[in-house]
Amino acid sequence: MLYEMLTGEQPYKGDQPMQIAYQHANDTVPMPSAVNPRVPPELDELVLWATARDPEQRPRDARAMLEHLYDLQRGDATAGTSKTMVLPRAMAPVPPAAGQGTTAATGVIGSTGETMVLQKARHRTGPITPTGSSNAQALGRKAAARRKRGFVWLVVVIVLALVVGGAATWFSTGPGAQASVPTVSNTSVADATARLKADGFTVSATQAKTYDAVVAAGQVTGTKPRGGATVHKGSAVQLVVSQGPRILPLPKVVGQQEDAAKKALSKFSVGESSYRFDSHAKGVVLSVAGKNTAGSTVDLGTATTYPERRPITLTVSLGPIPDVTGQSLSAAQATLTGVGLKGVESSSEYSDSVANGNVIRQGASGDGAVVSGSTIDLVVSKGPTPITVPDVTGKTVANAEKTLQNLGLKVTYKDCTTFACKAVAAVGWKNLLTVSTQDPAGQASAFKGDTITLKYNPLSIG
Repeated sequence: MLYEMLTGEQPYKGDQPMQIAYQHANDTVPMPSAVNPRVPPELDELVLWATARDPEQRPRDARAMLEHLYDLQRGDATAGTSKTMVLPRAMAPVPPAAGQGTTAATGVIGSTGETMVLQKARHRTGPITPTGSSNAQALGRKAAARRKRGFVWLVVVIVLALVVGGAATWFSTGPGAQASVPTVSNTSVADATARLKADGFTVSATQAKTYDAVVAAGQVTGTKPRGGATVHKGSAVQLVVSQGPRILPLPKVVGQQEDAAKKALSKFSVGESSYRFDSHAKGVVLSVAGKNTAGSTVDLGTATTYPERRPITLTVSLGPIPDVTGQSLSAAQATLTGVGLKGVESSSEYSDSVANGNVIRQGASGDGAVVSGSTIDLVVSKGPTPITVPDVTGKTVANAEKTLQNLGLKVTYKDCTTFACKAVAAVGWKNLLTVSTQDPAGQASAFKGDTITLKYNPLSIG
């Protein structure tokens, strides 16, 4: 805008916008006096100062430029020879207000049209190149300033590199280096100490003690700082050594319901209960088992103390095994299935008291405890025991009757009422008469309670 005010035209020209943009980016604004010879060198240099391609070479702000215009208006009283400088009227600075100083050998001496004639000393102040110096000298001074700045930046970069390198060394291998504390839990004190020292840490002479339900007494259960923590390399680490689990009173829970027993044992590690059929009611605790230091199962029925968090297993009653004797085989099997057992017909027997097809007796298969899924052997009745009827023909009626009755059979025959039978009443005709036939016959099958019919010849007396 300043250039156009002095010359009446723009500094860059071209047929295409790209040509003008290229000149803006790569060319230096020409001196206005090349177009308007009336423009004095001071304004040429003012334009070059305001449009320098290096931002560091331009006025720092509009006030700095305005103050320089005031300097041009006032001039320098000690400059000696003065000359006349013509400025566009629009550029003429407003004189300072009263009390802000007066102009020295300077004033408006005439004006025509759009210009004002200023009288000023040839001596220049501010950042403008001294009168008579060449553009080459000005550029040389700028190049030197750039080289100076480049050197300063080089020194800054070197110092920063040294600082960064030193910091890297400090934090990687030097005193400021960080390291992660290794995890050494559940190892011996000797192994834990060796591991920590191998990783560059020191081990405190004193050890912390703690109860631990998992780590065996005398083994390392942790460290201070804890394993995995990031600390300065070479820091001291204290070992935390297990004293084993706390020993606590063991409540008596045999005979209690399972839920109540587990609540009473909450300070211990109560696992899944073991269940079996028993004469006690369903849900009653039958026994308590634990583990010793060797890991073997031990009965805790008489124990009064037990280590904290040590495993405990309860054996709980599933109730009595259902009694299915006298039931049919199918009904007995259904009853046992309903409580998680399996009824199997193991054998059959004759029974005079249990009907054919019903269960005579039951028993657990094997010698172990009856648990869910166990097999129950069922003995099923084949009905009454069959009897082979003996042949009693030829025997006296009395002997035949006794023989058959001893086998559980009933005997029937007609009473002898003949004169001969009455005549031997003192002896008894049954002791004299013999059986001639029987029904069923000898060797036939019968069952206890069946009736055998005997016949005899009443004339055989005598």
